[in-house]
Amino acid sequence: MKKYLYFLPSLVALAISSSAFSLTMVQPFPYVSASQTGRFYCKIIPTSNTPDFWHKAQASVYALTVSGKEKLLWSVNCPYSRRIFLSYNGEILAVVATQYYNNGPDKDLLIAFYRKGRLVKQYTIQQLIRYPALLRASRFQNNYVKEIHGFMIWTNRFILVTGDGTRYTFDTSTGRILSKK
Repeated sequence: MKKYLYFLPSLVALAISSSAFSLTMVQPFPYVSASQTGRFYCKIIPTSNTPDFWHKAQASVYALTVSGKEKLLWSVNCPYSRRIFLSYNGEILAVVATQYYNNGPDKDLLIAFYRKGRLVKQYTIQQLIRYPALLRASRFQNNYVKEIHGFMIWTNRFILVTGDGTRYTFDTSTGRILSKK
């Protein structure tokens, strides 16, 4: 038993450092995501340093011209997330939430779709997951989303698998759910 106590300080130090590292990993920072074609990209920048900064960001969509210059197409204020997806033509942005605020599953955002700077449709946790209480999620851990397939190539269809295993296919131009399996 004594020989195992020798490792205890090392284990405690490892646990503290790994939890501190995981908390620093969630701090917001400017982030870029490109479309499937690579001709468009979205830059999302947190706009607040207050405790509710997760809610506030500005996403700007740019096109690369033939000469290699950038052209701003549109911008939108949206929740901050590093899970942003841009459609092949740069018209639609999907934002999958990475943080939850304990406002309740009926208020916490799971996914939102924006088209040319305007909100098309958003879904809360409660709208997409039948029994969210069974999926233990915290502010820093996401069990509500299992897989993100993203945009199907050359379409405006977006596929998301929730933590309860339900696979949704969305028409992002309308926000409508096309299939639920």
